[in-house]
Amino acid sequence: MSETTLYDFARILHRRRGMVALTTASAIVVALVSSLVLPEVYEARSEFYVVSESQTVALVTSGAGRTASFTVPLVTQELEKWYLGLLKSEAVRRRVAESVPNVNISELANSVDVEFSRQHIGRVRARNHDPQHATAIANAYPLALSAFLTDSGAGRRKLSLDSIAKAMREADFDLASTHRHLRALLAAKRSPSMTNDLRVLGERKATYERELAAAKVQLASIQKRIEVTVEQLRVEAKIGAGLEGSLFNSSVQSNLSAITSLETELASVRAEFAGPQGERHPKVISLSAALAQRQRALDQNLEKIGRARVHESGSAYELYRRELATLHKERAAVRVELVAKDTALQHLIDAVDPVQYYALLEEELRTKMRRIEKTRDGLRQRQEESQLQAAAEALPVIMVQTAEPPEEPKFPVTLFNVLVAAVLGLIAGIYVAFAYDYVSRARGQIR
Repeated sequence: MSETTLYDFARILHRRRGMVALTTASAIVVALVSSLVLPEVYEARSEFYVVSESQTVALVTSGAGRTASFTVPLVTQELEKWYLGLLKSEAVRRRVAESVPNVNISELANSVDVEFSRQHIGRVRARNHDPQHATAIANAYPLALSAFLTDSGAGRRKLSLDSIAKAMREADFDLASTHRHLRALLAAKRSPSMTNDLRVLGERKATYERELAAAKVQLASIQKRIEVTVEQLRVEAKIGAGLEGSLFNSSVQSNLSAITSLETELASVRAEFAGPQGERHPKVISLSAALAQRQRALDQNLEKIGRARVHESGSAYELYRRELATLHKERAAVRVELVAKDTALQHLIDAVDPVQYYALLEEELRTKMRRIEKTRDGLRQRQEESQLQAAAEALPVIMVQTAEPPEEPKFPVTLFNVLVAAVLGLIAGIYVAFAYDYVSRARGQIR
């Protein structure tokens, strides 16, 4: 069996050329007749751009204080997918069908194509047997999308404003309630500000503490001077032969000790019963009388000691003795002052604790009021921004190119259909020629 070459195939085609030509001509005639019989379809195209707040460029401050802008491609692509879904939704189609007469929603699903280019421009291609209808549909889609976005934005804005207004009413109610509590607290305590009262009490407490510490230091200094003066008196007593053993006998020491105790006790009682009637208190009167009696007894003892030897008025002994008496008086006065300061400090400490509690309560209420006022100011600012944005808001969809009525139909394309039919008919004719030749040779071999 010989192999079939390309030359053999060429001979078969040459021998069956009539069949190939007939098949090709038949396909051309069918395509031509179909193109002439099929109704004409017109296509209109419009272009638009969607203005979105989410696509607003971000501001970046450079080192020189200038601002530079940049877009976010991923956000833009996602938004374009969302817009594309809206354009293909039934809500937008219903709006288009309402704006264009004699158009059904089911027809729009198959006769309209929507896409976004790389330059973020939306394109609508509408096909219809009537060029005016195709133009109206292409122009109606961007307007329907704009109306849908405007209505949905207005609804969201209304809900946002209603929620802001409700939050502001709640903030005003909380602020008024807190203010009433604060006024009731200050009225109950009869004070314009418990915090200021606490601050004043704290300053007074610090002043008393400083004065008390100074009085203690002064008392210690006087006590030291008394000890030094007593020692000097002992030295002077030794110099005077008749005075040693007489000045510092047990009677004198007993009187000095009793006078010191009485002075301390009297100072404490006077501090306890301070006031205009304090000196008339029986306890104060009795202690004053006992102190005067001890001082007279001490003077009598000192007078007896002085009889042993008369000292000159300007002698060292007389100076030390007078200084000792003065120091005793100063010590008594300082002890009285110390007891009074300590008592006043304790009373002040007892008064600080309740004031501190109410001052903390007042500060808590004032802090709550400041927080509510700050929240209310933020809500008011958001409300004003929403209202200004609604007043200055432009159309969300901008027409870049308006569709015009096409002059020539998009489909059918007669020349294109004839060329396609010629190519397909030629291929089909070659296939039929080879098939027919193969069948003929098979029958000849069987015979």
